[in-house]
Amino acid sequence: ASVLINRIIDIAWYTLGSDYQLSGQQLNILSKFVRETFLRCIRGKYMCYNVMGRGVSRKGALKQTGSIDWLKKLKVIDKEYAGEYEKAIVSLSGSEEGLENIQQSFTHYYVGDFSLYKNQNYSFGVRTVSERTYRSEEGNGENLKGYFLSDGSMAISLAGNEYEDIFPIWDWCKVPGVTAPQIADIPVMNNWTHKGESNFVGGVSDGHIGVSAYKMNNQEDGINISANKSWFFWGKEVVCLGSNISSTMSEEIATTVNQCLMSGNISYLNNGIISALTEGQTLLNTSVDWAWHKNIGYFFPSNQQVSIKAERKTGNWSSINTSQSGSKTQVVCSIGLNHGTAPSNKSYSYIIVPNITSEAMAGYNVSNLEILSNTATMHAVRNKMTGVTQIVFYEGGTLKINDLEVSADKGCLMILKESGDIININLADPSHKLSDLTLYLKRSGKEVTETLHLFSNDGYHKGKTHYIRLVLKDK
Repeated sequence: ASVLINRIIDIAWYTLGSDYQLSGQQLNILSKFVRETFLRCIRGKYMCYNVMGRGVSRKGALKQTGSIDWLKKLKVIDKEYAGEYEKAIVSLSGSEEGLENIQQSFTHYYVGDFSLYKNQNYSFGVRTVSERTYRSEEGNGENLKGYFLSDGSMAISLAGNEYEDIFPIWDWCKVPGVTAPQIADIPVMNNWTHKGESNFVGGVSDGHIGVSAYKMNNQEDGINISANKSWFFWGKEVVCLGSNISSTMSEEIATTVNQCLMSGNISYLNNGIISALTEGQTLLNTSVDWAWHKNIGYFFPSNQQVSIKAERKTGNWSSINTSQSGSKTQVVCSIGLNHGTAPSNKSYSYIIVPNITSEAMAGYNVSNLEILSNTATMHAVRNKMTGVTQIVFYEGGTLKINDLEVSADKGCLMILKESGDIININLADPSHKLSDLTLYLKRSGKEVTETLHLFSNDGYHKGKTHYIRLVLKDK
Protein backbone atom coordinates (compact mmCIF):
# COMPACT_ATOMS: atom_id res chain seq x y z
CA ALA A 1 0.00 0.00 0.00
CA SER A 2 2.85 2.40 0.81
CA VAL A 3 4.34 1.95 -2.67
CA LEU A 4 0.95 2.57 -4.31
CA ILE A 5 0.28 5.67 -2.21
CA ASN A 6 3.76 6.99 -2.92
CA ARG A 7 3.24 6.74 -6.70
CA ILE A 8 -0.20 8.40 -6.53
CA ILE A 9 1.18 11.26 -4.45
CA ASP A 10 4.07 11.70 -6.88
CA ILE A 11 1.55 12.21 -9.69
CA ALA A 12 -0.50 14.59 -7.52
CA TRP A 13 2.68 16.50 -6.64
CA TYR A 14 3.81 16.88 -10.25
CA THR A 15 0.36 18.08 -11.37
CA LEU A 16 -0.24 20.43 -8.42
CA GLY A 17 -1.47 23.81 -9.66
CA SER A 18 -2.22 22.50 -13.15
CA ASP A 19 -5.49 21.61 -14.82
CA TYR A 20 -4.78 17.98 -13.90
CA GLN A 21 -4.27 18.39 -10.16
CA LEU A 22 -5.94 15.94 -7.83
CA SER A 23 -9.12 17.46 -6.37
CA GLY A 24 -12.70 16.78 -5.44
CA GLN A 25 -13.74 13.15 -5.06
CA GLN A 26 -10.36 11.83 -6.22
CA LEU A 27 -8.52 13.74 -3.51
CA ASN A 28 -11.13 12.75 -0.95
CA ILE A 29 -10.61 9.03 -1.74
CA LEU A 30 -6.84 9.31 -1.31
CA SER A 31 -7.13 11.46 1.81
CA LYS A 32 -9.67 9.18 3.47
CA PHE A 33 -7.65 6.03 2.75
CA VAL A 34 -4.40 7.50 4.06
CA ARG A 35 -5.91 9.02 7.21
CA GLU A 36 -8.54 6.45 8.16
CA THR A 37 -6.87 3.22 7.06
CA PHE A 38 -3.16 3.36 6.23
CA LEU A 39 -1.93 5.62 9.04
CA ARG A 40 -4.19 3.93 11.59
CA CYS A 41 -2.41 0.62 10.97
CA ILE A 42 0.92 2.13 12.10
CA ARG A 43 2.09 2.06 15.75
CA GLY A 44 4.98 4.42 16.32
CA LYS A 45 7.21 3.70 13.31
CA TYR A 46 5.85 0.24 12.54
CA MET A 47 3.04 -1.18 10.44
CA CYS A 48 0.78 -4.02 11.62
CA TYR A 49 2.49 -7.08 10.16
CA ASN A 50 -0.79 -8.70 9.16
CA VAL A 51 -1.80 -6.03 6.63
CA MET A 52 1.49 -6.19 4.74
CA GLY A 53 0.85 -8.80 2.02
CA ARG A 54 3.92 -10.56 0.61
CA GLY A 55 6.02 -7.53 1.55
CA VAL A 56 6.06 -8.79 5.14
CA SER A 57 8.89 -11.15 4.14
CA ARG A 58 11.25 -8.30 3.20
CA LYS A 59 13.88 -6.93 5.57
CA GLY A 60 12.78 -3.80 7.36
CA ALA A 61 9.30 -3.95 5.83
CA LEU A 62 7.43 -3.00 9.00
CA LYS A 63 9.33 0.25 9.54
CA GLN A 64 7.41 3.04 7.82
CA THR A 65 9.78 6.00 8.24
CA GLY A 66 10.05 6.17 4.46
CA SER A 67 6.45 7.44 4.45
CA ILE A 68 7.59 10.77 5.93
CA ASP A 69 8.66 12.05 2.50
CA TRP A 70 5.27 11.57 0.86
CA LEU A 71 3.42 12.77 3.98
CA LYS A 72 5.25 16.09 3.65
CA LYS A 73 3.99 16.37 0.08
CA LEU A 74 0.48 15.38 1.16
CA LYS A 75 0.45 18.26 3.67
CA VAL A 76 0.62 20.62 0.67
CA ILE A 77 -1.67 18.63 -1.62
CA ASP A 78 -4.38 18.04 1.02
CA LYS A 79 -4.12 21.21 3.10
CA GLU A 80 -7.38 20.61 4.96
CA TYR A 81 -5.78 17.75 6.89
CA ALA A 82 -2.23 19.09 7.08
CA GLY A 83 -2.40 18.92 10.89
CA GLU A 84 -3.14 15.19 10.84
CA TYR A 85 -0.28 14.51 8.47
CA GLU A 86 2.09 16.54 10.65
CA LYS A 87 1.11 14.46 13.70
CA ALA A 88 1.86 11.30 11.70
CA ILE A 89 5.25 12.71 10.71
CA VAL A 90 6.04 13.46 14.35
CA SER A 91 5.10 9.90 15.37
CA LEU A 92 7.10 8.31 12.55
CA SER A 93 10.07 10.42 13.58
CA GLY A 94 10.15 8.63 16.92
CA SER A 95 8.23 10.95 19.21
CA GLU A 96 5.80 9.40 21.70
CA GLU A 97 3.62 12.50 21.36
CA GLY A 98 1.81 10.84 18.47
CA LEU A 99 0.81 7.88 20.66
CA GLU A 100 -0.51 10.14 23.41
CA ASN A 101 -2.93 11.77 20.98
CA ILE A 102 -4.58 8.51 19.90
CA GLN A 103 -8.25 8.27 20.81
CA GLN A 104 -9.90 4.94 21.68
CA SER A 105 -11.57 3.40 18.65
CA PHE A 106 -12.61 0.06 17.21
CA THR A 107 -13.09 -0.27 13.46
CA HIS A 108 -14.07 -3.31 11.46
CA TYR A 109 -13.15 -2.95 7.80
CA TYR A 110 -15.99 -5.05 6.46
CA VAL A 111 -14.79 -5.02 2.84
CA GLY A 112 -11.32 -6.34 3.74
CA ASP A 113 -12.16 -8.60 6.74
CA PHE A 114 -9.80 -6.71 9.06
CA SER A 115 -10.47 -5.35 12.56
CA LEU A 116 -8.42 -2.68 14.34
CA TYR A 117 -8.59 -1.48 17.92
CA LYS A 118 -6.50 1.52 18.98
CA ASN A 119 -5.95 3.65 22.06
CA GLN A 120 -3.01 5.59 23.43
CA ASN A 121 -1.63 2.47 25.16
CA TYR A 122 -1.80 -0.18 22.44
CA SER A 123 -2.99 -1.24 18.99
CA PHE A 124 -4.56 -4.60 18.17
CA GLY A 125 -5.24 -5.74 14.60
CA VAL A 126 -7.03 -8.97 13.59
CA ARG A 127 -6.89 -10.29 10.03
CA THR A 128 -9.40 -12.85 8.80
CA VAL A 129 -10.51 -14.18 5.43
CA SER A 130 -13.89 -15.08 3.93
CA GLU A 131 -15.33 -16.37 0.68
CA ARG A 132 -15.37 -12.67 -0.33
CA THR A 133 -11.66 -11.95 0.24
CA TYR A 134 -8.26 -13.42 -0.57
CA ARG A 135 -5.63 -15.04 1.59
CA SER A 136 -2.33 -13.30 2.17
CA GLU A 137 -0.52 -13.46 -1.15
CA GLU A 138 2.68 -15.27 -1.92
CA GLY A 139 4.47 -14.86 -5.24
CA ASN A 140 7.77 -13.90 -6.88
CA GLY A 141 9.43 -16.07 -4.25
CA GLU A 142 8.08 -13.90 -1.42
CA ASN A 143 6.06 -14.79 1.68
CA LEU A 144 6.73 -18.49 1.21
CA LYS A 145 5.37 -19.49 4.64
CA GLY A 146 2.52 -16.99 5.10
CA TYR A 147 -0.38 -19.35 4.47
CA PHE A 148 -1.94 -18.96 7.94
CA LEU A 149 -1.59 -15.16 8.14
CA SER A 150 -5.24 -14.72 7.20
CA ASP A 151 -6.73 -17.10 9.77
CA GLY A 152 -7.23 -14.68 12.66
CA SER A 153 -3.69 -13.39 12.99
CA MET A 154 -3.26 -10.79 15.74
CA ALA A 155 -0.79 -7.92 15.81
CA ILE A 156 -0.51 -6.72 19.42
CA SER A 157 1.62 -3.59 19.66
CA LEU A 158 2.55 -1.18 22.43
CA ALA A 159 5.77 0.35 21.12
CA GLY A 160 5.22 -1.05 17.62
CA ASN A 161 8.48 -3.00 17.28
CA GLU A 162 7.30 -6.24 18.89
CA TYR A 163 7.57 -8.16 15.59
CA GLU A 164 10.31 -6.16 13.84
CA ASP A 165 12.10 -8.51 11.40
CA ILE A 166 11.05 -11.57 13.44
CA PHE A 167 9.83 -13.43 10.38
CA PRO A 168 12.92 -15.54 9.45
CA ILE A 169 12.86 -17.04 12.95
CA TRP A 170 9.10 -17.34 13.35
CA ASP A 171 7.39 -20.70 13.65
CA TRP A 172 4.89 -20.01 10.86
CA CYS A 173 2.48 -22.61 12.24
CA LYS A 174 2.29 -20.41 15.34
CA VAL A 175 1.19 -17.07 13.94
CA PRO A 176 -0.26 -15.02 16.85
CA GLY A 177 -4.00 -15.58 17.26
CA VAL A 178 -4.24 -18.42 14.76
CA THR A 179 -5.57 -21.93 15.38
CA ALA A 180 -3.59 -24.19 13.04
CA PRO A 181 -2.12 -27.64 12.52
CA GLN A 182 1.52 -27.93 13.53
CA ILE A 183 2.71 -29.25 10.18
CA ALA A 184 6.22 -29.66 8.81
CA ASP A 185 5.44 -28.30 5.34
CA ILE A 186 3.25 -25.21 5.11
CA PRO A 187 1.05 -25.17 1.97
CA VAL A 188 2.18 -23.11 -1.01
CA MET A 189 -0.74 -21.70 -3.00
CA ASN A 190 -0.90 -21.83 -6.77
CA ASN A 191 -1.52 -18.56 -8.63
CA TRP A 192 -0.40 -16.37 -5.70
CA THR A 193 -3.55 -16.70 -3.56
CA HIS A 194 -7.16 -17.82 -3.44
CA LYS A 195 -10.32 -16.81 -1.63
CA GLY A 196 -11.16 -18.08 1.84
CA GLU A 197 -13.92 -20.54 2.60
CA SER A 198 -15.80 -18.93 5.47
CA ASN A 199 -19.34 -17.59 5.00
CA PHE A 200 -19.39 -15.90 8.43
CA VAL A 201 -16.73 -13.22 9.01
CA GLY A 202 -17.40 -9.76 10.39
CA GLY A 203 -17.33 -7.21 13.16
CA VAL A 204 -19.64 -4.87 15.02
CA SER A 205 -18.63 -1.57 16.61
CA ASP A 206 -20.08 1.38 18.50
CA GLY A 207 -16.97 3.35 17.58
CA HIS A 208 -15.18 2.61 20.86
CA ILE A 209 -15.64 -1.10 21.61
CA GLY A 210 -16.76 -4.08 19.57
CA VAL A 211 -16.31 -7.68 18.56
CA SER A 212 -14.73 -9.42 15.57
CA ALA A 213 -15.81 -12.94 14.59
CA TYR A 214 -14.39 -15.59 12.26
CA LYS A 215 -16.02 -18.92 11.47
CA MET A 216 -12.94 -20.69 10.16
CA ASN A 217 -13.51 -23.52 7.70
CA ASN A 218 -10.27 -24.52 5.96
CA GLN A 219 -10.66 -27.52 3.66
CA GLU A 220 -8.19 -26.72 0.87
CA ASP A 221 -4.46 -27.21 0.21
CA GLY A 222 -4.29 -30.35 2.36
CA ILE A 223 -5.68 -28.55 5.43
CA ASN A 224 -8.72 -29.79 7.35
CA ILE A 225 -9.65 -27.66 10.32
CA SER A 226 -12.65 -25.65 11.47
CA ALA A 227 -13.24 -23.38 14.46
CA ASN A 228 -15.37 -20.51 15.65
CA LYS A 229 -13.14 -17.64 16.81
CA SER A 230 -13.95 -14.23 18.25
CA TRP A 231 -12.24 -11.21 19.78
CA PHE A 232 -14.13 -8.94 22.20
CA PHE A 233 -12.57 -5.48 22.54
CA TRP A 234 -13.39 -3.68 25.77
CA GLY A 235 -10.69 -1.03 26.09
CA LYS A 236 -8.31 -2.27 28.75
CA GLU A 237 -8.86 -5.91 27.82
CA VAL A 238 -9.46 -8.17 24.82
CA VAL A 239 -11.37 -11.42 25.44
CA CYS A 240 -10.46 -14.15 22.93
CA LEU A 241 -12.80 -17.12 22.54
CA GLY A 242 -12.65 -20.23 20.39
CA SER A 243 -15.09 -23.12 20.10
CA ASN A 244 -16.02 -26.06 17.89
CA ILE A 245 -12.33 -26.64 17.09
CA SER A 246 -12.34 -29.78 14.95
CA SER A 247 -9.89 -31.46 12.60
CA THR A 248 -9.25 -34.84 11.02
CA MET A 249 -5.54 -34.13 10.62
CA SER A 250 -2.99 -36.28 12.43
CA GLU A 251 -0.85 -33.30 13.45
CA GLU A 252 -1.39 -31.49 16.72
CA ILE A 253 -3.74 -28.51 16.57
CA ALA A 254 -2.72 -25.43 18.55
CA THR A 255 -3.87 -21.86 19.11
CA THR A 256 -1.05 -19.36 19.42
CA VAL A 257 -1.65 -16.58 21.94
CA ASN A 258 1.45 -14.64 20.88
CA GLN A 259 4.86 -15.15 19.30
CA CYS A 260 7.05 -12.05 19.45
CA LEU A 261 10.59 -10.87 20.07
CA MET A 262 11.54 -11.55 23.68
CA SER A 263 12.58 -8.75 26.01
CA GLY A 264 13.26 -9.50 29.68
CA ASN A 265 11.75 -12.48 31.48
CA ILE A 266 8.40 -14.21 31.04
CA SER A 267 6.44 -14.47 34.29
CA TYR A 268 3.59 -16.87 35.03
CA LEU A 269 1.34 -17.94 37.91
CA ASN A 270 0.89 -21.64 38.59
CA ASN A 271 -0.61 -23.15 41.77
CA GLY A 272 -0.35 -19.80 43.53
CA ILE A 273 3.37 -19.46 42.80
CA ILE A 274 4.79 -16.80 40.47
CA SER A 275 7.74 -18.08 38.44
CA ALA A 276 9.85 -16.75 35.60
CA LEU A 277 11.18 -18.20 32.37
CA THR A 278 14.49 -16.99 31.02
CA GLU A 279 16.22 -17.67 27.72
CA GLY A 280 16.36 -21.36 26.89
CA GLN A 281 13.59 -22.42 29.29
CA THR A 282 10.27 -24.02 28.35
CA LEU A 283 6.98 -24.74 30.10
CA LEU A 284 4.89 -27.34 28.26
CA ASN A 285 1.20 -28.22 28.56
CA THR A 286 0.70 -26.80 32.03
CA SER A 287 -2.34 -25.18 33.57
CA VAL A 288 -1.43 -21.59 34.46
CA ASP A 289 -3.60 -18.73 35.72
CA TRP A 290 -1.72 -16.07 33.80
CA ALA A 291 1.46 -15.26 31.92
CA TRP A 292 3.18 -11.91 31.41
CA HIS A 293 5.80 -10.63 29.00
CA LYS A 294 6.91 -7.14 27.93
CA ASN A 295 3.98 -5.32 29.59
CA ILE A 296 1.30 -7.59 28.13
CA GLY A 297 -0.71 -9.88 30.41
CA TYR A 298 -2.42 -13.09 29.32
CA PHE A 299 -5.10 -14.54 31.61
CA PHE A 300 -6.44 -18.09 31.24
CA PRO A 301 -9.77 -18.31 33.11
CA SER A 302 -10.31 -22.06 32.70
CA ASN A 303 -8.15 -25.14 33.00
CA GLN A 304 -6.20 -25.16 29.73
CA GLN A 305 -2.93 -26.66 28.54
CA VAL A 306 -0.61 -23.68 28.14
CA SER A 307 2.87 -23.87 26.63
CA ILE A 308 5.43 -21.08 27.04
CA LYS A 309 8.83 -20.99 25.34
CA ALA A 310 11.82 -18.66 25.49
CA GLU A 311 13.96 -19.82 22.60
CA ARG A 312 17.04 -18.38 20.90
CA LYS A 313 16.39 -19.05 17.25
CA THR A 314 18.32 -18.61 14.03
CA GLY A 315 16.73 -18.40 10.60
CA ASN A 316 17.58 -17.43 7.05
CA TRP A 317 15.73 -14.68 5.19
CA SER A 318 15.83 -16.79 2.05
CA SER A 319 13.55 -19.37 3.73
CA ILE A 320 10.65 -16.89 3.43
CA ASN A 321 11.83 -14.73 0.53
CA THR A 322 14.17 -16.01 -2.19
CA SER A 323 15.34 -12.48 -3.02
CA GLN A 324 16.62 -11.85 0.53
CA SER A 325 19.91 -13.01 2.00
CA GLY A 326 21.52 -13.26 5.41
CA SER A 327 20.36 -14.74 8.67
CA LYS A 328 18.85 -13.54 11.93
CA THR A 329 19.37 -14.76 15.48
CA GLN A 330 17.26 -13.57 18.39
CA VAL A 331 15.25 -14.83 21.36
CA VAL A 332 11.55 -15.44 20.73
CA CYS A 333 8.73 -15.56 23.30
CA SER A 334 5.98 -17.99 22.35
CA ILE A 335 2.75 -18.63 24.29
CA GLY A 336 0.13 -21.08 23.05
CA LEU A 337 -2.67 -23.53 23.80
CA ASN A 338 -2.63 -27.18 22.73
CA HIS A 339 -5.78 -28.94 21.50
CA GLY A 340 -4.25 -32.33 20.70
CA THR A 341 -4.56 -34.37 17.52
CA ALA A 342 -7.83 -34.79 15.63
CA PRO A 343 -9.75 -32.58 18.11
CA SER A 344 -13.53 -32.51 18.05
CA ASN A 345 -15.51 -29.55 19.40
CA LYS A 346 -12.64 -28.28 21.55
CA SER A 347 -12.59 -24.73 22.91
CA TYR A 348 -10.33 -22.08 24.44
CA SER A 349 -10.63 -18.77 26.25
CA TYR A 350 -8.03 -16.20 27.22
CA ILE A 351 -7.97 -12.52 28.09
CA ILE A 352 -5.23 -10.18 26.91
CA VAL A 353 -4.43 -7.09 28.98
CA PRO A 354 -1.90 -4.86 27.20
CA ASN A 355 0.01 -2.13 29.04
CA ILE A 356 0.21 -3.79 32.45
CA THR A 357 3.24 -4.18 34.71
CA SER A 358 4.29 -7.57 36.07
CA GLU A 359 3.59 -6.28 39.62
CA ALA A 360 -0.02 -5.47 38.69
CA MET A 361 -0.80 -8.95 37.35
CA ALA A 362 -1.45 -10.66 40.68
CA GLY A 363 -4.08 -8.11 41.74
CA TYR A 364 -5.73 -7.60 38.36
CA ASN A 365 -9.40 -8.56 38.33
CA VAL A 366 -10.60 -10.06 35.04
CA SER A 367 -13.74 -11.53 36.61
CA ASN A 368 -15.59 -8.33 35.67
CA LEU A 369 -15.58 -9.75 32.15
CA GLU A 370 -18.08 -12.60 32.33
CA ILE A 371 -17.99 -15.21 29.57
CA LEU A 372 -21.68 -16.00 29.16
CA SER A 373 -21.30 -18.44 26.27
CA ASN A 374 -18.47 -20.16 24.42
CA THR A 375 -20.28 -22.85 22.45
CA ALA A 376 -20.42 -24.02 18.86
CA THR A 377 -23.36 -21.72 18.21
CA MET A 378 -22.72 -18.64 20.34
CA HIS A 379 -19.99 -16.52 21.93
CA ALA A 380 -20.96 -13.85 24.44
CA VAL A 381 -19.15 -11.71 26.99
CA ARG A 382 -20.63 -9.24 29.47
CA ASN A 383 -18.81 -6.40 31.18
CA LYS A 384 -20.29 -6.44 34.67
CA MET A 385 -18.97 -2.96 35.42
CA THR A 386 -20.71 -1.28 32.48
CA GLY A 387 -23.58 -3.73 31.94
CA VAL A 388 -22.72 -4.00 28.23
CA THR A 389 -22.95 -7.41 26.53
CA GLN A 390 -21.34 -8.34 23.22
CA ILE A 391 -22.70 -11.36 21.37
CA VAL A 392 -21.78 -13.51 18.39
CA PHE A 393 -24.77 -15.55 17.22
CA TYR A 394 -23.16 -18.02 14.82
CA GLU A 395 -26.71 -19.12 14.10
CA GLY A 396 -30.13 -18.28 15.47
CA GLY A 397 -30.38 -18.75 19.23
CA THR A 398 -31.20 -17.36 22.65
CA LEU A 399 -28.98 -15.87 25.35
CA LYS A 400 -29.89 -15.23 28.97
CA ILE A 401 -28.34 -12.08 30.49
CA ASN A 402 -29.47 -12.17 34.12
CA ASP A 403 -33.26 -11.68 33.78
CA LEU A 404 -33.11 -10.49 30.16
CA GLU A 405 -33.64 -13.02 27.38
CA VAL A 406 -32.29 -12.12 23.93
CA SER A 407 -33.11 -14.12 20.80
CA ALA A 408 -32.10 -13.76 17.15
CA ASP A 409 -33.54 -15.96 14.44
CA LYS A 410 -30.35 -15.84 12.32
CA GLY A 411 -26.62 -15.43 12.81
CA CYS A 412 -25.50 -11.89 13.62
CA LEU A 413 -23.18 -9.78 15.80
CA MET A 414 -24.50 -7.56 18.55
CA ILE A 415 -23.48 -4.98 21.16
CA LEU A 416 -26.31 -4.70 23.67
CA LYS A 417 -26.69 -1.88 26.22
CA GLU A 418 -29.52 -1.87 28.73
CA SER A 419 -31.08 1.30 30.09
CA GLY A 420 -34.16 0.19 31.99
CA ASP A 421 -36.73 -0.92 29.42
CA ILE A 422 -34.74 0.71 26.61
CA ILE A 423 -32.33 -1.62 24.83
CA ASN A 424 -29.74 0.00 22.57
CA ILE A 425 -28.22 -2.39 20.04
CA ASN A 426 -25.40 -2.15 17.52
CA LEU A 427 -25.93 -4.87 14.94
CA ALA A 428 -24.01 -6.34 12.00
CA ASP A 429 -24.41 -9.15 9.47
CA PRO A 430 -21.16 -11.17 9.05
CA SER A 431 -22.66 -13.25 6.24
CA HIS A 432 -23.32 -10.17 4.08
CA LYS A 433 -26.42 -12.05 2.90
CA LEU A 434 -29.26 -11.31 5.32
CA SER A 435 -32.40 -9.69 3.96
CA ASP A 436 -34.16 -9.68 7.32
CA LEU A 437 -33.50 -10.49 10.96
CA THR A 438 -36.01 -10.98 13.77
CA LEU A 439 -35.05 -10.10 17.35
CA TYR A 440 -37.07 -11.06 20.40
CA LEU A 441 -36.32 -9.70 23.87
CA LYS A 442 -38.23 -10.29 27.10
CA ARG A 443 -37.85 -9.56 30.82
CA SER A 444 -40.19 -9.52 33.81
CA GLY A 445 -43.42 -9.68 31.86
CA LYS A 446 -42.27 -7.23 29.21
CA GLU A 447 -41.16 -8.05 25.69
CA VAL A 448 -40.47 -6.75 22.21
CA THR A 449 -40.34 -8.46 18.82
CA GLU A 450 -38.84 -6.65 15.85
CA THR A 451 -38.28 -7.88 12.31
CA LEU A 452 -35.54 -5.78 10.76
CA HIS A 453 -34.82 -5.11 7.09
CA LEU A 454 -31.73 -3.01 7.76
CA PHE A 455 -29.28 -4.89 5.60
CA SER A 456 -31.05 -5.07 2.23
CA ASN A 457 -29.99 -1.59 1.11
CA ASP A 458 -26.36 -1.72 2.26
CA GLY A 459 -24.96 -2.27 -1.24
CA TYR A 460 -21.15 -1.98 -1.15
CA HIS A 461 -21.38 -1.51 2.60
CA LYS A 462 -22.70 -4.95 3.46
CA GLY A 463 -21.32 -5.94 6.85
CA LYS A 464 -21.43 -2.45 8.32
CA THR A 465 -22.81 -1.71 11.79
CA HIS A 466 -26.39 -0.56 12.21
CA TYR A 467 -27.89 0.99 15.34
CA ILE A 468 -31.38 0.21 16.62
CA ARG A 469 -33.33 1.12 19.76
CA LEU A 470 -35.88 -1.31 21.18
CA VAL A 471 -38.32 -0.74 24.05
CA LEU A 472 -39.65 -3.52 26.25
CA LYS A 473 -43.40 -3.23 26.71
CA ASP A 474 -46.02 -5.05 28.73
CA LYS A 475 -47.36 -8.16 27.07
